[in-house]
Amino acid sequence: GGAAASGSERKHTIFVDSKQEVADFDAAKHFDTLPELVGRSFNRTKVDQVKQMAYESLGCSSTADRKGNETDSDVDDSHVPKHKQLSPEELKRQAFLAKRSARKLARAKRSAYREIEERSKRAAKMAKAEAHLMTEKLLAAKGTKRKIKGAQDGMPAQFLWRKKRLK
Repeated sequence: GGAAASGSERKHTIFVDSKQEVADFDAAKHFDTLPELVGRSFNRTKVDQVKQMAYESLGCSSTADRKGNETDSDVDDSHVPKHKQLSPEELKRQAFLAKRSARKLARAKRSAYREIEERSKRAAKMAKAEAHLMTEKLLAAKGTKRKIKGAQDGMPAQFLWRKKRLK
């Protein structure tokens, strides 16, 4: 399966122009996400997406009429009632919940892959058992037979029957 990348630590290389930029680099700001989600190498939810999910969970539609080219400073939250605007703590909570659901999905994905692997192993085991049974059935039949290859890797021995003219 996809075990090639699981053994190595994933990296995300970002190129900057000066050592000052390296010192001042903020990954959360660069990826436009919450600091809790920076360590995630996939599906990093952006701040505005977290806000939108939070507003939707409260029953508001704050971003439905916004254009995609506006920045956070351009966002007008005046149409959202004050009691429904989210504080940074609430945004962090929403990010935590998103991270927890992502972990649950990852766990479900792992268990599904594990089940597929177990099923394929069982199918291979059943195929070997079927081959042994077929060989035993054929050996019980009439006719002169000769062993040409011994059993290997769990597969049955191979036999050759003398050709017999049908009457």
